[in-house]
Amino acid sequence: MRTASAFHPLASAIDLPEAERRRIEWWREHPVRPGTRLVEARVREDVFSRFRTMEGFRVPRRTGWDCHGLPVEPAVEC
Repeated sequence: MRTASAFHPLASAIDLPEAERRRIEWWREHPVRPGTRLVEARVREDVFSRFRTMEGFRVPRRTGWDCHGLPVEPAVEC
């Protein structure tokens, strides 16, 4: 018995330029925007990290740690 799947099968070869065109078209059809708070946090994190790196400091990057507490919770609990 076959069940309906929400996932589509992947092609063995992917046409990346065509995939990008489809993605751009989707964004044009669906004018949604990320929350300002998220954009500001990402820009702030990136600007300060880059600035300190350019000054010669070693700056570890941990993308996504500012968005939620899940990655840091196990470290705090130990």
